[in-house]
Amino acid sequence: ALAVVVLHIIYGMNHFSGLTEDTLIKAILKIGAFDALTLNKDMPEVFYDFFRGMLSHHAHDRWNYRYLKAWLDGKRYNVMPIPPPQESIRPFEFENELAHTRREVANLFFQNWKSVPEVFASGQLSTWVAISLRNKELNEYILRTAKAINAPGKKNDAYMSEQIMRVIAIFDHTGPVRFDKLSFHLDGINSIFAEMVMTQSETELQQLMQFIELSMFHFVIDQKNKEIEKRDDTENEAIDAIFMRLDRLRTVIRNTGIGFGVERIFYDLNPGIRCISPLLAGKHVSTLTSMLKALDQISTNSFSNSDPIDRHIAAFIASHLNI
Repeated sequence: ALAVVVLHIIYGMNHFSGLTEDTLIKAILKIGAFDALTLNKDMPEVFYDFFRGMLSHHAHDRWNYRYLKAWLDGKRYNVMPIPPPQESIRPFEFENELAHTRREVANLFFQNWKSVPEVFASGQLSTWVAISLRNKELNEYILRTAKAINAPGKKNDAYMSEQIMRVIAIFDHTGPVRFDKLSFHLDGINSIFAEMVMTQSETELQQLMQFIELSMFHFVIDQKNKEIEKRDDTENEAIDAIFMRLDRLRTVIRNTGIGFGVERIFYDLNPGIRCISPLLAGKHVSTLTSMLKALDQISTNSFSNSDPIDRHIAAFIASHLNI
Protein backbone atom coordinates (compact mmCIF):
# COMPACT_ATOMS: atom_id res chain seq x y z
CA ALA A 1 0.00 0.00 0.00
CA LEU A 2 2.84 2.40 0.84
CA ALA A 3 4.57 1.58 -2.46
CA VAL A 4 1.36 2.31 -4.40
CA VAL A 5 1.00 5.69 -2.66
CA VAL A 6 4.58 6.58 -3.66
CA LEU A 7 3.87 5.47 -7.24
CA HIS A 8 0.96 7.92 -7.33
CA ILE A 9 3.20 10.70 -5.96
CA ILE A 10 5.89 10.08 -8.59
CA TYR A 11 3.70 9.42 -11.64
CA GLY A 12 0.42 11.12 -10.78
CA MET A 13 -3.07 9.91 -9.93
CA ASN A 14 -3.66 8.51 -13.44
CA HIS A 15 -0.85 5.96 -13.12
CA PHE A 16 -3.30 3.02 -12.87
CA SER A 17 -6.17 4.60 -14.82
CA GLY A 18 -5.91 2.18 -17.75
CA LEU A 19 -6.03 -0.96 -15.60
CA THR A 20 -9.05 -2.85 -14.30
CA GLU A 21 -8.92 -4.85 -11.09
CA ASP A 22 -8.88 -8.15 -13.01
CA THR A 23 -6.09 -7.15 -15.41
CA LEU A 24 -3.98 -5.83 -12.53
CA ILE A 25 -4.36 -9.05 -10.53
CA LYS A 26 -3.49 -11.16 -13.58
CA ALA A 27 -0.41 -9.02 -14.26
CA ILE A 28 0.81 -9.27 -10.65
CA LEU A 29 0.47 -13.06 -10.73
CA LYS A 30 2.07 -13.43 -14.16
CA ILE A 31 4.99 -10.95 -14.14
CA GLY A 32 5.31 -10.02 -10.46
CA ALA A 33 4.17 -7.00 -8.45
CA PHE A 34 7.19 -4.82 -9.32
CA ASP A 35 6.69 -4.92 -13.10
CA ALA A 36 2.90 -4.94 -12.87
CA LEU A 37 2.65 -1.90 -10.60
CA THR A 38 5.55 0.24 -11.87
CA LEU A 39 4.47 -0.44 -15.49
CA ASN A 40 8.19 -0.41 -16.38
CA LYS A 41 8.27 3.39 -16.27
CA ASP A 42 11.55 5.22 -15.74
CA MET A 43 12.20 6.28 -12.15
CA PRO A 44 14.99 7.91 -10.10
CA GLU A 45 17.65 5.26 -9.49
CA VAL A 46 17.36 5.60 -5.71
CA PHE A 47 13.79 4.24 -5.89
CA TYR A 48 14.68 0.88 -7.46
CA ASP A 49 15.71 -0.50 -4.05
CA PHE A 50 12.54 0.84 -2.46
CA PHE A 51 10.10 -0.62 -5.00
CA ARG A 52 11.89 -3.97 -5.36
CA GLY A 53 11.91 -4.32 -1.58
CA MET A 54 8.34 -3.17 -0.97
CA LEU A 55 6.85 -5.05 -3.95
CA SER A 56 8.47 -8.44 -3.37
CA HIS A 57 6.40 -11.47 -4.50
CA HIS A 58 6.43 -13.03 -1.05
CA ALA A 59 5.17 -11.25 2.06
CA HIS A 60 7.95 -12.65 4.25
CA ASP A 61 10.61 -11.21 1.90
CA ARG A 62 8.96 -7.80 1.70
CA TRP A 63 10.63 -4.85 3.38
CA ASN A 64 9.47 -4.07 6.89
CA TYR A 65 10.07 -0.93 8.95
CA ARG A 66 13.68 -1.88 9.70
CA TYR A 67 14.70 -1.96 6.03
CA LEU A 68 12.61 1.09 5.15
CA LYS A 69 14.11 3.18 7.98
CA ALA A 70 17.66 2.28 6.92
CA TRP A 71 16.87 3.18 3.29
CA LEU A 72 15.43 6.54 4.37
CA ASP A 73 18.61 7.15 6.37
CA GLY A 74 20.70 6.68 3.22
CA LYS A 75 21.59 2.97 3.17
CA ARG A 76 21.63 1.41 -0.32
CA TYR A 77 20.90 -2.31 -0.72
CA ASN A 78 21.23 -2.84 -4.50
CA VAL A 79 18.23 -5.19 -4.47
CA MET A 80 18.39 -7.48 -7.50
CA PRO A 81 15.46 -7.66 -9.94
CA ILE A 82 13.21 -10.62 -9.20
CA PRO A 83 12.48 -12.86 -12.21
CA PRO A 84 8.81 -13.42 -13.09
CA PRO A 85 7.18 -16.17 -10.98
CA GLN A 86 7.24 -19.53 -12.75
CA GLU A 87 6.75 -23.00 -11.27
CA SER A 88 5.82 -25.33 -14.09
CA ILE A 89 7.79 -26.84 -16.94
CA ARG A 90 4.89 -26.15 -19.29
CA PRO A 91 1.97 -23.74 -18.78
CA PHE A 92 -1.54 -24.86 -17.88
CA GLU A 93 -4.02 -23.92 -20.60
CA PHE A 94 -7.53 -23.01 -19.49
CA GLU A 95 -10.20 -20.86 -21.17
CA ASN A 96 -7.69 -19.66 -23.80
CA GLU A 97 -5.23 -18.44 -21.18
CA LEU A 98 -1.88 -19.81 -20.03
CA ALA A 99 -0.84 -20.11 -16.38
CA HIS A 100 2.72 -20.86 -15.22
CA THR A 101 2.06 -20.94 -11.46
CA ARG A 102 -0.49 -22.42 -9.08
CA ARG A 103 -1.58 -18.93 -8.02
CA GLU A 104 -2.40 -18.10 -11.65
CA VAL A 105 -4.41 -21.31 -11.97
CA ALA A 106 -6.33 -20.47 -8.77
CA ASN A 107 -7.24 -17.05 -10.16
CA LEU A 108 -8.31 -18.54 -13.51
CA PHE A 109 -10.56 -21.02 -11.68
CA PHE A 110 -12.21 -18.17 -9.77
CA GLN A 111 -12.75 -16.16 -12.97
CA ASN A 112 -14.22 -19.19 -14.79
CA TRP A 113 -15.98 -20.96 -11.91
CA LYS A 114 -18.60 -22.83 -13.96
CA SER A 115 -15.99 -24.41 -16.25
CA VAL A 116 -13.82 -25.88 -13.47
CA PRO A 117 -15.71 -29.21 -13.00
CA GLU A 118 -14.88 -30.11 -16.61
CA VAL A 119 -11.17 -29.74 -15.84
CA PHE A 120 -11.47 -32.31 -13.05
CA ALA A 121 -13.52 -34.66 -15.19
CA SER A 122 -11.08 -34.54 -18.12
CA GLY A 123 -8.00 -35.18 -15.97
CA GLN A 124 -6.32 -32.11 -17.49
CA LEU A 125 -5.45 -30.60 -14.11
CA SER A 126 -4.06 -33.87 -12.73
CA THR A 127 -1.85 -34.32 -15.79
CA TRP A 128 -0.43 -30.79 -15.46
CA VAL A 129 0.26 -31.19 -11.73
CA ALA A 130 1.95 -34.58 -12.24
CA ILE A 131 4.05 -33.74 -15.30
CA SER A 132 4.69 -29.99 -15.23
CA LEU A 133 4.70 -29.36 -11.47
CA ARG A 134 6.00 -32.81 -10.55
CA ASN A 135 4.08 -32.62 -7.28
CA LYS A 136 3.03 -36.15 -6.31
CA GLU A 137 1.22 -35.18 -3.09
CA LEU A 138 -0.83 -32.46 -4.81
CA ASN A 139 -1.67 -34.77 -7.70
CA GLU A 140 -3.01 -37.41 -5.28
CA TYR A 141 -5.29 -34.76 -3.75
CA ILE A 142 -6.51 -33.67 -7.21
CA LEU A 143 -7.28 -37.29 -8.17
CA ARG A 144 -9.22 -37.85 -4.91
CA THR A 145 -11.17 -34.64 -5.47
CA ALA A 146 -12.01 -35.56 -9.07
CA LYS A 147 -13.23 -38.99 -7.94
CA ALA A 148 -15.37 -37.45 -5.18
CA ILE A 149 -16.88 -34.85 -7.51
CA ASN A 150 -17.83 -37.47 -10.09
CA ALA A 151 -19.30 -39.88 -7.54
CA PRO A 152 -23.07 -40.51 -7.71
CA GLY A 153 -25.03 -38.05 -5.57
CA LYS A 154 -22.11 -35.64 -5.21
CA LYS A 155 -22.77 -33.48 -8.25
CA ASN A 156 -24.86 -30.83 -6.48
CA ASP A 157 -23.79 -27.19 -6.75
CA ALA A 158 -23.03 -26.73 -3.04
CA TYR A 159 -20.68 -29.72 -2.87
CA MET A 160 -19.01 -28.77 -6.15
CA SER A 161 -18.45 -25.19 -4.99
CA GLU A 162 -16.86 -26.36 -1.75
CA GLN A 163 -14.41 -28.63 -3.61
CA ILE A 164 -13.43 -25.84 -6.02
CA MET A 165 -12.92 -23.49 -3.07
CA ARG A 166 -10.65 -26.07 -1.42
CA VAL A 167 -8.53 -26.55 -4.55
CA ILE A 168 -8.13 -22.78 -4.93
CA ALA A 169 -7.06 -22.54 -1.26
CA ILE A 170 -4.42 -25.23 -1.81
CA PHE A 171 -3.13 -23.65 -5.03
CA ASP A 172 -2.99 -20.17 -3.46
CA HIS A 173 -2.97 -20.37 0.33
CA THR A 174 -1.73 -16.76 0.68
CA GLY A 175 -4.60 -15.39 -1.39
CA PRO A 176 -8.21 -14.70 -0.44
CA VAL A 177 -10.95 -17.28 0.02
CA ARG A 178 -12.73 -17.58 -3.34
CA PHE A 179 -16.19 -19.07 -3.26
CA ASP A 180 -18.25 -18.77 -6.44
CA LYS A 181 -18.65 -14.98 -6.93
CA LEU A 182 -17.26 -14.07 -3.49
CA SER A 183 -13.63 -13.23 -2.77
CA PHE A 184 -12.52 -12.26 0.73
CA HIS A 185 -9.75 -12.67 3.25
CA LEU A 186 -10.78 -14.28 6.54
CA ASP A 187 -10.18 -11.08 8.50
CA GLY A 188 -12.57 -9.31 6.10
CA ILE A 189 -15.49 -11.71 6.39
CA ASN A 190 -17.21 -9.30 8.80
CA SER A 191 -17.22 -6.50 6.19
CA ILE A 192 -18.40 -8.66 3.30
CA PHE A 193 -21.14 -10.24 5.45
CA ALA A 194 -22.35 -6.76 6.44
CA GLU A 195 -22.35 -5.66 2.79
CA MET A 196 -24.39 -8.70 1.75
CA VAL A 197 -26.95 -7.97 4.51
CA MET A 198 -27.23 -4.30 3.58
CA THR A 199 -27.64 -5.09 -0.14
CA GLN A 200 -29.96 -8.04 0.61
CA SER A 201 -27.82 -10.42 -1.46
CA GLU A 202 -29.52 -13.64 -0.38
CA THR A 203 -27.49 -16.08 -2.52
CA GLU A 204 -24.16 -14.70 -1.30
CA LEU A 205 -25.41 -14.64 2.30
CA GLN A 206 -26.33 -18.32 2.09
CA GLN A 207 -22.86 -19.09 0.71
CA LEU A 208 -21.17 -17.22 3.55
CA MET A 209 -23.33 -19.03 6.11
CA GLN A 210 -22.50 -22.34 4.44
CA PHE A 211 -18.80 -21.42 4.60
CA ILE A 212 -19.12 -20.88 8.38
CA GLU A 213 -21.55 -23.69 9.24
CA LEU A 214 -19.62 -26.39 7.36
CA SER A 215 -16.34 -25.21 8.95
CA MET A 216 -14.73 -24.53 5.59
CA PHE A 217 -12.56 -21.94 7.36
CA HIS A 218 -10.82 -24.82 9.18
CA PHE A 219 -9.48 -26.02 5.82
CA VAL A 220 -8.45 -22.51 4.73
CA ILE A 221 -6.60 -21.86 8.00
CA ASP A 222 -4.86 -25.26 7.75
CA GLN A 223 -3.47 -24.17 4.35
CA LYS A 224 -2.35 -20.81 5.71
CA ASN A 225 -0.69 -22.49 8.70
CA LYS A 226 1.73 -24.21 6.35
CA GLU A 227 3.51 -20.84 6.28
CA ILE A 228 3.08 -20.24 10.00
CA GLU A 229 6.80 -20.18 10.77
CA LYS A 230 7.15 -17.24 8.38
CA ARG A 231 4.43 -15.15 10.05
CA ASP A 232 4.98 -12.97 13.08
CA ASP A 233 3.14 -13.42 16.39
CA THR A 234 0.66 -10.62 15.62
CA GLU A 235 -0.54 -12.37 12.46
CA ASN A 236 -0.85 -15.71 14.29
CA GLU A 237 -2.92 -14.09 17.06
CA ALA A 238 -5.21 -12.45 14.48
CA ILE A 239 -5.86 -15.75 12.71
CA ASP A 240 -6.48 -17.54 16.04
CA ALA A 241 -9.01 -14.85 17.01
CA ILE A 242 -10.86 -15.19 13.68
CA PHE A 243 -10.87 -18.97 14.04
CA MET A 244 -12.48 -18.83 17.50
CA ARG A 245 -15.08 -16.26 16.43
CA LEU A 246 -16.17 -18.24 13.36
CA ASP A 247 -16.25 -21.48 15.35
CA ARG A 248 -18.68 -19.92 17.86
CA LEU A 249 -20.94 -18.70 15.06
CA ARG A 250 -21.69 -22.24 13.88
CA THR A 251 -24.15 -22.77 16.74
CA VAL A 252 -25.73 -19.36 16.05
CA ILE A 253 -26.49 -20.37 12.44
CA ARG A 254 -28.24 -23.58 13.50
CA ASN A 255 -30.57 -21.67 15.82
CA THR A 256 -33.04 -19.82 13.58
CA GLY A 257 -35.13 -18.37 16.42
CA ILE A 258 -35.44 -14.67 17.20
CA GLY A 259 -32.11 -13.31 18.38
CA PHE A 260 -30.16 -15.67 16.13
CA GLY A 261 -29.87 -16.45 12.40
CA VAL A 262 -28.48 -14.03 9.81
CA GLU A 263 -29.15 -10.98 11.96
CA ARG A 264 -27.20 -12.37 14.91
CA ILE A 265 -24.18 -13.19 12.72
CA PHE A 266 -24.34 -9.63 11.35
CA TYR A 267 -23.94 -8.14 14.85
CA ASP A 268 -21.55 -10.77 16.20
CA LEU A 269 -19.17 -10.20 13.28
CA ASN A 270 -19.54 -6.40 13.51
CA PRO A 271 -19.82 -5.60 17.24
CA GLY A 272 -19.52 -1.81 16.79
CA ILE A 273 -22.14 -1.48 14.05
CA ARG A 274 -25.46 0.32 14.61
CA CYS A 275 -28.73 -1.60 14.80
CA ILE A 276 -30.38 -1.48 11.37
CA SER A 277 -33.89 -2.38 12.49
CA PRO A 278 -36.56 -0.51 10.46
CA LEU A 279 -38.19 0.33 13.81
CA LEU A 280 -35.13 2.47 14.62
CA ALA A 281 -34.94 4.28 11.28
CA GLY A 282 -33.21 7.65 11.63
CA LYS A 283 -31.54 6.74 14.93
CA HIS A 284 -27.95 5.67 15.47
CA VAL A 285 -28.18 2.90 18.08
CA SER A 286 -24.83 1.21 18.70
CA THR A 287 -24.98 0.35 22.44
CA LEU A 288 -27.52 -1.24 24.77
CA THR A 289 -27.91 2.06 26.61
CA SER A 290 -28.74 3.95 23.41
CA MET A 291 -31.10 1.09 22.44
CA LEU A 292 -33.12 1.55 25.65
CA LYS A 293 -33.25 5.34 25.22
CA ALA A 294 -34.33 5.07 21.56
CA LEU A 295 -37.08 2.53 22.32
CA ASP A 296 -38.28 4.71 25.21
CA GLN A 297 -38.52 7.76 22.95
CA ILE A 298 -40.62 6.07 20.27
CA SER A 299 -42.62 3.71 22.48
CA THR A 300 -45.76 5.84 22.88
CA ASN A 301 -46.19 6.37 19.14
CA SER A 302 -44.93 3.09 17.72
CA PHE A 303 -45.68 0.29 20.14
CA SER A 304 -49.19 0.87 21.43
CA ASN A 305 -50.38 -2.38 19.82
CA SER A 306 -47.15 -4.35 19.43
CA ASP A 307 -43.97 -5.38 21.22
CA PRO A 308 -40.93 -3.07 20.74
CA ILE A 309 -38.89 -5.76 19.02
CA ASP A 310 -38.08 -7.39 15.70
CA ARG A 311 -35.36 -9.82 14.55
CA HIS A 312 -32.71 -7.10 14.31
CA ILE A 313 -33.41 -5.61 17.73
CA ALA A 314 -33.47 -9.10 19.30
CA ALA A 315 -30.19 -10.08 17.60
CA PHE A 316 -28.54 -6.78 18.57
CA ILE A 317 -29.48 -7.27 22.25
CA ALA A 318 -28.55 -10.98 22.27
CA SER A 319 -25.17 -10.20 20.67
CA HIS A 320 -24.32 -7.41 23.12
CA LEU A 321 -25.35 -9.60 26.07
CA ASN A 322 -23.48 -12.56 24.55
CA ILE A 323 -26.52 -14.82 24.89
